[in-house]
Amino acid sequence: MQRWFYSMDVISLKVQKREKGSRSKLNKMRSQGLTPAVVYGKQKDELLLSVPVKDLQKILRSEGGLNAIIALQVEGEEKDEKHTVVVKDIQKDPIERTFSHVDFQEINMNEVISAEIPLHLVGDSVGVKAGGVIQHGIWTIQVEALPASLPGRIDVDIAHLDIHDKLFVRDVKVSEGIEIISDPDQVILSIVAPRAVVEDDKAEVAETEEGTEETTADNPDEEKAEE
Repeated sequence: MQRWFYSMDVISLKVQKREKGSRSKLNKMRSQGLTPAVVYGKQKDELLLSVPVKDLQKILRSEGGLNAIIALQVEGEEKDEKHTVVVKDIQKDPIERTFSHVDFQEINMNEVISAEIPLHLVGDSVGVKAGGVIQHGIWTIQVEALPASLPGRIDVDIAHLDIHDKLFVRDVKVSEGIEIISDPDQVILSIVAPRAVVEDDKAEVAETEEGTEETTADNPDEEKAEE
């Protein structure tokens, strides 16, 4: 059984326009709790914005997650002049893990878009209860749908899976109006016996040791130097 969690509500986010600036100006903006952002549209010039980080984080933690539909309210524009967008990309500081830049994509609520949807496992697999281990293949699937029908995630029931069973993309059922465009033969996960996991680890160790021996054999001078 699969249960969809829809992000049908459009969430408002108040933002401000900004000018192109130097790195120091952008860093100052970030120190004030704002992150630089840009909106890309089909027939419009890119729109440069500054976005309150806390407000954006709150939206991304909502049911819609990264697929949340956002109505940007730009300071200085008319209230009815909103930009309906989804998050296209988020760049983070590699050390502090804070937002450093956000890309938004303007969308039309009446046009189909594609999105990558995270999978969430539900239930206790009978195979895991018997001592098996879950091996993941993929964590997300690609779908196409109208923006209002895009889910924040899809719950996948794995309770029926036994040891040696596999769950494929083709096994995931979706509601009408949503099309899965990922490869149907992709393996989402497998339930494997613990022994198989141990043997895989041993095989990796053996391959590593064999590679080391071959390297030593190919370099006899190096072996003498070490002696």
